[in-house]
Amino acid sequence: MEKITMAELAKKAGVSTATLRKFLKHERVRNDLAEKIEMAIRETGYILEEHKEKEVIEKGFEESKSIQEDFAGKSQQHCLAFVAKEITQLNTQTLFLACERLIAASQYLLLACETKGDAEREKAYLSMLANAQVKGVILESCLAADEVTAILGNIPYVSLQQGTNTGIGCVNTLQGGELLGEYLLQKHHMIIRYLGMEEAGTIAYCEGIKDSYHKRKQPLDFTVKLCDGSLMDMYAKLKEILSEKIDVLILECDEMMIPLQRYLKEYHISVPQNMSVISIGGHAITKMASPKLTTLRFDYDAYATSIMKKLLQTSFEKENEAKSFFCIEEGESVR
Repeated sequence: MEKITMAELAKKAGVSTATLRKFLKHERVRNDLAEKIEMAIRETGYILEEHKEKEVIEKGFEESKSIQEDFAGKSQQHCLAFVAKEITQLNTQTLFLACERLIAASQYLLLACETKGDAEREKAYLSMLANAQVKGVILESCLAADEVTAILGNIPYVSLQQGTNTGIGCVNTLQGGELLGEYLLQKHHMIIRYLGMEEAGTIAYCEGIKDSYHKRKQPLDFTVKLCDGSLMDMYAKLKEILSEKIDVLILECDEMMIPLQRYLKEYHISVPQNMSVISIGGHAITKMASPKLTTLRFDYDAYATSIMKKLLQTSFEKENEAKSFFCIEEGESVR
């Protein structure tokens, strides 16, 4: 049976790749979507790939030998590791490349490890890295901090967990939300709808926006719409949103621009004249939109610099110092 990609399997099942990833990680997925995915897996034999993932976990410590071979002839003191749930996810990939560019002229090597969000796989990788005595680890973890410290020992690491100031290296998304809120206030937008998929990544942004309005004692009609990642559910939520008279629609990530444009085209709908659209991310994909999207842009190069300073101890900032890596990049989608 021919090997197929995740994107091909998602297409065959009629779901988005985000929903497929959730299913493969054993996260909650709507029953009808799960049935479609299971049928597609049976028909294509994709389940074999899942067995391979389990084999990798079981052979985790054996893989340390191959990692050490990768380091052969190079100083182990100059090896860093980037451990993420999905290295090809747009935000993660952009940060990885920014870190790689930053250390390109130095003697450091950056090793990528993908855990698929599996705790056992992550433990296996961290054990390998500890055995290889890497200089430091950039980590998007699904483990508790004490578990990570127990495995890595004295090897320094920087957490990539999103949220408020929960630890060194974290992205202060609350601050990003406040910046976006200030921008929306300047545009006199009072009726706001937020379309997202992940509740955890949504909370801080939304709280930041609300805080900006409350500080100015301005009225706000703010509603969050969460979809399960499937095109049909996203279309349903867009239908609800576009049936209202609102000032602005905020997209959780730049990639959501694609289903939005597809929905408008398929159903021959025009964006209401006075409605604005803003996405979070600021990737190059937003420049392909017509009109060009206004975005809450994240500065990955500045963040990579901050991470490396902390990881390599080249300089120190106050641990509780609030630094924003966000800015508004204006396009033509805000009225």
